[in-house]
Amino acid sequence: MTIVFFTEYPVKSDDFILSAYEKFCHVTRKKILSATVDRTEPKPRLIGNDGEPLTEFSLSHSGKYVVCAMSEKPVGVDIQLKKETAAEDISERFFGQKITDKDEFFDEFGKGEATAKLYGIPLSEGLRTREGKTYRLFDGYAFALCGGDETVFFNEIKYE
Repeated sequence: MTIVFFTEYPVKSDDFILSAYEKFCHVTRKKILSATVDRTEPKPRLIGNDGEPLTEFSLSHSGKYVVCAMSEKPVGVDIQLKKETAAEDISERFFGQKITDKDEFFDEFGKGEATAKLYGIPLSEGLRTREGKTYRLFDGYAFALCGGDETVFFNEIKYE
């Protein structure tokens, strides 16, 4: 299963990842181990005290939201605030086609960014290959998920 955790800013990225990990373990009935976010590799990892990876995750933030996807399988996630941009120029340059619809552009851009995060490849490569699915979570935002498991759940983490 893949669980996408979300919250609103302000929250520190590593604190959010570790909170998501604890909730992921609770839902999947895994033992919660002491964890650290390791950023020494191109793709950040969640590791235990022994240096071994604990679970797969991907983090994204845009506007007022932060999202973290966790899965037993490699996963990539992206959220984009739909703001004014040069969609036609960007899509023609990176997608190989001109996209004029704002929603379609941000969906495709989000899939490209999620693909890049999944494989740990440059964004330009992810934008060319664009895998995954898009979801409607929040008004005015595009959300994409790539990899992970077919079963996807969404879970809000609230901070006081």
